[in-house]
Amino acid sequence: MSETLSRALIDTERLNELEGLIGIRKLQEALAAFREQLITVLAAVDRSDVSSRDYMLTHAHQLASSAGSLGFEGLTEASRFVLDCAPGKPGEQDFPIAVVALQKAIGHAMPALDNL
Repeated sequence: MSETLSRALIDTERLNELEGLIGIRKLQEALAAFREQLITVLAAVDRSDVSSRDYMLTHAHQLASSAGSLGFEGLTEASRFVLDCAPGKPGEQDFPIAVVALQKAIGHAMPALDNL
């Protein structure tokens, strides 16, 4: 993935602000934890039972927060789409589509994260 595309997927200004606030070491730790979180969410996507929907919603909520904090806006939007498709919400029939969108967003973000 090109460096330009990586920058488009990540708000590098946000990362620079975080680095200034918490230091490079803490930022690297946060990014490593975020990477593990992405792997966990991808594992949840692979499950298809009803209990995994609740699990997926929990992780989508956490991912929306951490992705936003770290400047991964596409992941934040995809995570919110999953949350908007929770049972009982008007878009619940779109849950499978939302999960695929999140899976694709993670697929784009992982190489960008690796290029930091």
